Amino acid sequence: MWEGVLEQGNRLGRRGAVRLMAGAAAVAAGSAVLAACGGPSVPGAVATNGSGVAAAKETVAASMVQNKSGTITLVARGSGIGATAADNTTFYFGGTSTDGTWSCQIKSQGSSNPNSLAGIMARDSGDPGAEMVGVFITPTNGVTFRWRSGTAQAGQTWPMQIAIGVAAPIWLQLKKAGDNFTVAYSTDGKTYSNQTSISTTFTNTSWLVGLAACSLSASATGLDVFTNCTGFKPTRYLDINAANQASSSSK
Repeated sequence: MWEGVLEQGNRLGRRGAVRLMAGAAAVAAGSAVLAACGGPSVPGAVATNGSGVAAAKETVAASMVQNKSGTITLVARGSGIGATAADNTTFYFGGTSTDGTWSCQIKSQGSSNPNSLAGIMARDSGDPGAEMVGVFITPTNGVTFRWRSGTAQAGQTWPMQIAIGVAAPIWLQLKKAGDNFTVAYSTDGKTYSNQTSISTTFTNTSWLVGLAACSLSASATGLDVFTNCTGFKPTRYLDINAANQASSSSK
């Protein structure tokens, strides 16, 4: 279904369709017209993500993400992150092979589901069942910490939301030091609270880190707005879903 939307956005781009403005778009379930906001037109699938990690159907999708003047607007869609053995979400990312500290501010969420997710995620590859660690804000249920410790294993969630009563705008932070991942949140971008850590091992020596936006619906979408990204520079978009299997990816 979503590939059809991308194709539709591509056709509109060639006709000189209207631009997607940050924080506003017309999105209709199943037949949305997502207009490109500047940048390149949507190309075909890229063979590799540049970091040696499998990632099927990777693309720099102008109809799915706007990155302008330090503000990133990402179309949120998909049925979940870190809750089952496979993820279904949008992901705007870069590749890395070094430990680090990554943070960003989520300015707003546009999905109607009270548990929709927007945040920072590191993952072993673009495959839906890849090992992953992420910290996310929800519209009404605070910050949640999620991870998957083995390929195609059921995801895990911290037993309770790590920060009840907070919502966007909010800063989220993810740190990786070896196999140790630590997440935290901040209301001012300076002091980070409620730091929580887990230990898990990524299989690949190179991995992906970036922004994830999930509407918790297979059809409904929203627009999530990010800014003040530090420690990483997302440049590529991936629609993580059941079609993104290693067998159809390039390494």
